[in-house]
Amino acid sequence: MNLEGIKPDDVSFLGVLSACSSPGCLRSCKRIHSQLELAAVHSPPDLSLENSLVTAYAKCGDLEATERIFQRIPGKNVVSWTAMLTAYTFHGNGSKALELYDKMVGQSINVIYTGSLVGDVGLARKLHARVASSNFMLKIQIQNALINMYAQCGSLEEARWVFDGIEKKNLVSWNAMMGSYMQHGYNEEAIALLLGTRGPWSPA
Repeated sequence: MNLEGIKPDDVSFLGVLSACSSPGCLRSCKRIHSQLELAAVHSPPDLSLENSLVTAYAKCGDLEATERIFQRIPGKNVVSWTAMLTAYTFHGNGSKALELYDKMVGQSINVIYTGSLVGDVGLARKLHARVASSNFMLKIQIQNALINMYAQCGSLEEARWVFDGIEKKNLVSWNAMMGSYMQHGYNEEAIALLLGTRGPWSPA
């Protein structure tokens, strides 16, 4: 596109930023970022582009650049906060993830992307405890996200405990629990949940 004189638009930048997903892409990420900065001279970057930069730099291994971009975003939305929260978790920085979560709660950010925290069941439990102590826990979106979060951490027992505790389950709740079972190879449990029969993990 550049060689043929065609200027990329926001959709172009969003597409290539999503391809920056490993440390080997850091150099490309910086080049794309430079082009974005040049384009911003005439038009400030869209919020979705700023959020994508946060995610891209995090996946490319540059947490310092990730934090710098996040801090400069003037009108952060829930996606911005979640991208930074996920970045800290991705890099194993649980203390900063929890600190950021507390800031989100303090600013009344509606945390509905809890399920994006992957792999650290200890951090998942701490985050769950913080959610449980706030009014966010009453929201069905949060409860469903907790199911996904525990499943992604490999703790199906805790995912099922959250599922069973939802008083008024919606379709997302059922799909989240069935998907969690299938993700870990417990296909019979997923079928049992769908059909209403007893499976090996079903409560007595």
